[in-house]
Amino acid sequence: LWENASESGILTIVPNPVHQRFRIEFESDESSDGIMIIRDLSGRMILNTDLSIHESFNSKEVILPDCSPGAYSIQVISNRKIYNARFIVQ
Repeated sequence: LWENASESGILTIVPNPVHQRFRIEFESDESSDGIMIIRDLSGRMILNTDLSIHESFNSKEVILPDCSPGAYSIQVISNRKIYNARFIVQ
């Protein structure tokens, strides 16, 4: 399903830096199933979850499991786009 994703999109993290809760926001030109992956900077997966992506504006609240302070990456993958961002946990 996601092997055809090749375009990149803009993913916004609100607020950033984060504590345990934050929101992701992005635009999509189609509705599709997707996945959201959060990794620490060593590449260790922190969270991997399915995501329903809607045509137009998307906003989803994310609650992190216990994470050490530091930098993390988040990736949302839809049928055609890959959205990437980094955030700081305080």
